[in-house]
Amino acid sequence: MRARISIEGVRVECLIGCFTRERGEPQPLDVELQVEIDTHGAADHEDLQQTWDYGALEREVTFVLQAGRFLLLETAARALLRLLLLPPTKKTARC
Repeated sequence: MRARISIEGVRVECLIGCFTRERGEPQPLDVELQVEIDTHGAADHEDLQQTWDYGALEREVTFVLQAGRFLLLETAARALLRLLLLPPTKKTARC
């Protein structure tokens, strides 16, 4: 069974942009994510250890955007894709 996790309404202050005026102050970036995951284990056994922790995922996304110093929005999006495509760690994948 596949399910889609949606995270919406996340606003992260980050340094992003290639112009000097953009590099001096963090700018608000609104983030919306949809992640499709296999939920068989969690659903079959009612086991929170087999699903994603939405809060941890949001914290990791926020960290990547705040820690990065991106010139392009596309580069920030790629960094988030790489994060999401990594095998989940216990901290991210578990409640």
